Amino acid sequence: MADPTLEPAHFWARVAVAEPEGCWEWLAGKQSAGYGRYRDGLAHRAAFEFATGIHPGRLQVCHTCDNPLCCNPAHLFLGDNRANMEDKMRKGRGGHTGNRLQDEDVFKILGDPRTYRLIAAEFGVSATTVGRIKRRQSHRWTQRWARRR
Repeated sequence: MADPTLEPAHFWARVAVAEPEGCWEWLAGKQSAGYGRYRDGLAHRAAFEFATGIHPGRLQVCHTCDNPLCCNPAHLFLGDNRANMEDKMRKGRGGHTGNRLQDEDVFKILGDPRTYRLIAAEFGVSATTVGRIKRRQSHRWTQRWARRR
């Protein structure tokens, strides 16, 4: 017997479908970053695949509306990480042009006690980048500081 959770009807029953041009928000589980969680993946990726029949593979499913819970296929597009970052910067999100951190940002990261994931989300970088900064393995400022110690 087929798994009913793989059926589009099962998926769309968990989406608040509003007017065609509005955001259609995911109503079920969310992950810590605020995106909808569906089965072993993200709800907006499943929405894109159900609506278009195209599996995104390694590409990202990006939001034109910048609403992580939105599953409206009209608000979703495929892109690589670069396209997603360019879209983000064009819209003025993230606060850091080209993800280049300033020395004061690095200093704030070094003293921030929160998890790498939360810090990364604030500064628009990866958790790996935050970890490298904290271990003084990244950014010229932290490398110079580490050599002086």
